[in-house]
Amino acid sequence: MNATSGKQAQEWADGEPAIKAGRLMAEIHGPWLIESDAIKPAASEGGMEQYTLALFRRGEKWSKDSEMENQRRASVDRLFTQKEVVLAGAFQDDDDLRAMLIYSVSVDQATELAQEAPLVKTHFLAFEAHPWITAKGELAPGQPLQMN
Repeated sequence: MNATSGKQAQEWADGEPAIKAGRLMAEIHGPWLIESDAIKPAASEGGMEQYTLALFRRGEKWSKDSEMENQRRASVDRLFTQKEVVLAGAFQDDDDLRAMLIYSVSVDQATELAQEAPLVKTHFLAFEAHPWITAKGELAPGQPLQMN
């Protein structure tokens, strides 16, 4: 959401019919520090694509360290170059949730990539991966939508 505050984002989410009906619940995080042109209008032909949303939280060996931040940036830059990540952002606040990546690969592939990240291997960061779907064209190409 391109909201002006967390409160506004929560109000918008609370107004969604599936949330009102109790079928879904919203979890609001942010603001994200991402490039302003990272998310685009959906493609005119429609359709959906699959991605993997990975949330990176403070690990058991977390510390605020500039070298650690340099390692994280280098790792994300490599994933962008290899076209495995389509969106990445850090969080401004000093919360447990430190960053998020949206991978253009399956949850299994994203989990393998995250497990190989130096900051995850050394327990500075811990991660969780979730399937994520968005409208075609909003991000760099993802996986075709798989319906079970």
